[in-house]
Amino acid sequence: MWFTAPYVRKLTDEEKAQIRTAKQAANNTIKAKRKAIQKQIKELEKATPFSKTQILKSLEEQLDELRIVTGQPVYVSIGGETVCLNYELLEKLYRSLKRFSHRTMRVQQGVSLTVEYQTGMVELYELPPYQVELLKGLPVIEL
Repeated sequence: MWFTAPYVRKLTDEEKAQIRTAKQAANNTIKAKRKAIQKQIKELEKATPFSKTQILKSLEEQLDELRIVTGQPVYVSIGGETVCLNYELLEKLYRSLKRFSHRTMRVQQGVSLTVEYQTGMVELYELPPYQVELLKGLPVIEL
């Protein structure tokens, strides 16, 4: 269901504090996982210095996929559907679409937030599942 795009407000100090604490906890967990994977990679490289095994390749892929949380992650809710995304990106998108008078918005549960305007469409995807699992206590922004 499409909704007329509401005003995207600034976050309050309390919401920013909630984001900061949730982000720090999630990033600490992600950093610990990255260190454990790096340690496994070093051990495997010592055991087989001249060849890349399948296990080593998969560990390197896991390491590349694990990224720390950046921006201001929040749950955005529109019409009862929610999605966890970077609020900074949504604010920047709205500033760039300010000149368009007709904007509509919808959320696909757990997938993306879609903004349509006169000449096109932009889709903001949800944060990766491992980040969403680790981010606890995020504010819910009703639009």
